[in-house]
Amino acid sequence: MKSKRSIQLLALSLSVLVMTTANGMNTSQQSSVFSQPVKQLQAQPFYLGMFEDANLLGGNPDRFRSMIADLQARGLDTVMFSNNDSERDAPLLNVSDELNFSVLMIPSADLHREWWPSEIPANLDTAIAVANPIVNRWKSHPSLKGYLTHDEPGIQELEKVRLITEAFQILDPSRPAMPILIGVGRVGPIFNASRANVLLIDVYPVGARNKLCDLTMTGFGYPTLDFVDYVRAVSAGKPASVPLWIILQTHSFLDQLREPIATEVREQHWLAIGEGAKGIFWFIYGSQQGWIGLRDNPALYTEVTSLTQRTLPLRDTLLGLQKTWDLFTISGTGSYNPYISTLKSMDNKHFVVAVNRDCQNAQDLTLHSPSLQGQLKDLETAMIYDLGSSITFLPGDGKIFELVPKSELTPTAAPNQTDTPPTPISATPIPPTPAPPMDSLFSLLRALLAWLQELFS
Repeated sequence: MKSKRSIQLLALSLSVLVMTTANGMNTSQQSSVFSQPVKQLQAQPFYLGMFEDANLLGGNPDRFRSMIADLQARGLDTVMFSNNDSERDAPLLNVSDELNFSVLMIPSADLHREWWPSEIPANLDTAIAVANPIVNRWKSHPSLKGYLTHDEPGIQELEKVRLITEAFQILDPSRPAMPILIGVGRVGPIFNASRANVLLIDVYPVGARNKLCDLTMTGFGYPTLDFVDYVRAVSAGKPASVPLWIILQTHSFLDQLREPIATEVREQHWLAIGEGAKGIFWFIYGSQQGWIGLRDNPALYTEVTSLTQRTLPLRDTLLGLQKTWDLFTISGTGSYNPYISTLKSMDNKHFVVAVNRDCQNAQDLTLHSPSLQGQLKDLETAMIYDLGSSITFLPGDGKIFELVPKSELTPTAAPNQTDTPPTPISATPIPPTPAPPMDSLFSLLRALLAWLQELFS
């Protein structure tokens, strides 16, 4: 006989699938497992950040100052820590305050001592008593932008994650509090229970045995889900008011993950943009546990730097967009199916993200829309393309276009593509409408299959 948890997860998967197909709604309007009201904060910026293990700094302010100088020189504006100790690491916040650098901290050492042990009672009064000294040490620092409450909790930890997240929200309501979530059967239930202010997930799609350009989530144990399927499955029906932050992979890990090549890093970034991410963080800065951190990996760090600098001028635009049903189609000249995604702004204008999923070869891609008319404006270069024209994409590269009525702009000849991505330029926001949810439906069907395999294996 299957466990109660298995039955609950199966019911959850079926409910998400039924709601998605029956309602035919924009994803920002769907009912779903994300059913509880989320505590509202002031709007969050679009963070472009780095993940790091705080134990590698050991609370040393001078090391942290050097790290921030390196990150700022590359355009990165945030560090997301694991393994903080609230007392040891409080002095680090003096440095980030001085340098105007954003920090997200997780008081892992404190919580492992005082909250996660099973003998400690799971109630809100105890959670507040545990969180209170942590908040008092950190909250006066303007560079502290939020609290991480757990790193990849299991479903059995749901109640304690809920309570400690609520405790931080009560004690410091001006900042977001959230766990880092992973797993098709875990993200929705834990997020919904904790009512976190942000949906923060890590997505590591380059499995140890994956061929080049294959972003199937084998390292997470999901051989039927690729990057896009997985993100859509775990964020299905996420309220539009809740930002999606994604931690992306640049590392190897034992026999589970291989180190991606630079163009696979590029592809991850653009897929995250296409799926509506409002914050991107790169795992990881320092080297340990057999992986090479970005600090010691010039090839991948150069790519992350380029992607960061290309994205900086687009952040205000991206913050104003929501993922919606796909209103565009795409075709290519190569053997890899390209990616297409429609985003929409509050004033109902449309944007489209296209990605060449071939990480080894450039590809000419053609974008169409069966229901929309206009021209495509590349937000990085300001080049204008007619729908149906051929556009060259570098290996693994993506572009974001604004759909502009034909009467407003005149096409300009596109420049030759080189192996160096174009220099970004500023762009103003503009947004989207619904259409048949076929891509999301297929992603959720694959997610359902993955859940069933996970539950009954």
